[in-house]
Amino acid sequence: MLQLNRRGLLASLSMVGCSFGQTLFAQSRVDEKPDVGGVVRIQHEVFRPRDPRRWDWVQESNLCRGWLQYLIETDRDGNLSPSLLASWDASEDAQTYSLKIRPNVSWSNGETLSARHLLWLFAYWCDSTIPGNNMAIRLAGLIDAESGQLRDGAVKAISDLEVLVTLASPDVTFLYSLAEYSAAVIHPETDLDDILSTPIGTGAYRPLMFDGEHSFVVERNPELDYWGQRENDSRYGFLDRIEYIDLGPDPQDWNAELLAGNVDMLFQNSIDYSVRAHLQGFRTSTAQSASTVVARFNLKPDMPQFKDINLRKAINFAASNQVTFEIALDSHGLVGEDHHVCPIQADYVDVGPAYYDPEFAQSLVAQHGFADVANEIFVIDDQYTALTAEAIAAQVRDAGMNISVRRVPVAEYRRSWANYGFSLTEWNHRPLGIQNLRLAYHSKSAWNETGIADPQLDTLIDNAVRTSSPKVQAAYMGQIEQVLRNNFVIIQPYWRTLSRSYHSSINGAELHPSLELDVHRLRKS
Repeated sequence: MLQLNRRGLLASLSMVGCSFGQTLFAQSRVDEKPDVGGVVRIQHEVFRPRDPRRWDWVQESNLCRGWLQYLIETDRDGNLSPSLLASWDASEDAQTYSLKIRPNVSWSNGETLSARHLLWLFAYWCDSTIPGNNMAIRLAGLIDAESGQLRDGAVKAISDLEVLVTLASPDVTFLYSLAEYSAAVIHPETDLDDILSTPIGTGAYRPLMFDGEHSFVVERNPELDYWGQRENDSRYGFLDRIEYIDLGPDPQDWNAELLAGNVDMLFQNSIDYSVRAHLQGFRTSTAQSASTVVARFNLKPDMPQFKDINLRKAINFAASNQVTFEIALDSHGLVGEDHHVCPIQADYVDVGPAYYDPEFAQSLVAQHGFADVANEIFVIDDQYTALTAEAIAAQVRDAGMNISVRRVPVAEYRRSWANYGFSLTEWNHRPLGIQNLRLAYHSKSAWNETGIADPQLDTLIDNAVRTSSPKVQAAYMGQIEQVLRNNFVIIQPYWRTLSRSYHSSINGAELHPSLELDVHRLRKS
């Protein structure tokens, strides 16, 4: 029987922004004379950030958050709050949104943020002809089907500080989409081929140095009249400089540098609890998240091997998520159910555990001759994702199948992640399960790495996005979870408990379950 828990009921009622109609927010302020200055050094992957609407890793956004900000933010509990917006109004049917811009926000080129910039921004986000533009599926209700561009009249300027957004159909995820890490607010003059060459933004910092591999540094922009400091907002921009230092994929190296005082905080802690057990004396922030890895099959036309549902089914039934969870995460987190919706997400529906029957898997292997089929899992050569792949592969071998694991360097994997036949991909936390379902499994999404194109699934996802009724949405979500599971396109073994350790002198470094770095709230005492 499908059930929607109390948290899901309450959250479903508030998906369009805390209440229908006008939404008001308390101003978050700091002390009258806050401590300002200092340098914070962060262990963090470093690479050249691209056109923001094409970002597919949260780390890209973190490198740019010093100067690129967002219209809306989500807090650690998934609540929405305004950033470059002052407030918003939402219609009861979640189809029309009035966005009020925070007044007197300055760009680093001296302009003032206005409705004109938002009109350009929505057009930029809605250009679905751009390969890899993952904002297009999030804002599909604004896009003209024929042109692939922003629909005429979908976004209108009401005044210099207000725009009216009218979707083609209701969308309860719309405001959450504006808080996505790919939804950075950029200026129309940004060079999309090299955003570091035109770092125009509204944030307190500006890029200072990028060495191409190991170090990325931002510094306070002394030429900017930054709104957060002028308003004494908690996003004050306290530091003189932030240094991102790439220490490679080995957690032993991260911890050694933290203990030696060469970095002040970790992006995230190692999954290996024995490795990080000696980090005593440091602050540690922890969050249960909907972050996961998905072992997915690629059903695209140029990947014929996994078109056979019986092969996918045999591999699924052979692998116990409980076993993989215990091996890869040492049971820290939650066991997955092979439908990519987490129990902590507001729209989760309990449809029971994932399939697991190794004897049935063996019968499929014998019946279809799968013992002679060579399978290979591609995975980042790191720690827990590689361990996850090895755990799945070992169980698949026990069922009589031939499978190997190929570990790929991080940079290479990130260039090719959508093109492997069978691989493990990290998926980030989002407050609502339907957000990831639309991104990962809708046939029109740039991030649909499985290649699944199921009209029934597309329709169910579209319907779940359009309804704000908790009961109706629960029915759609339960069906989506079952349809996805019964297509056998993924093994989704667990949900991660995340943590971050940092020096006791650092404030504002609490871990967000999406692994976003709130650099404007970082302080050093």
